[in-house]
Amino acid sequence: MNDAAKEHAHNLQQWLEKGGFAPSFSIAVGDRSGVMIAGMLAKDFCRAACRSILSDAKADPSPHLG
Repeated sequence: MNDAAKEHAHNLQQWLEKGGFAPSFSIAVGDRSGVMIAGMLAKDFCRAACRSILSDAKADPSPHLG
């Protein structure tokens, strides 16, 4: 796991826990138009992504070479 990814996930998680807003983003599949994700759904996606990244980081015992 990339140290920068862990740091960003931790920072975003802290921001959201303090009542900060989640970034809006778009999801697209193939050549279809993207669907904008915002508000509470974006916050839920971000929280889940942060948990996943931080959980994977704890489970990965291998040292990381820069």
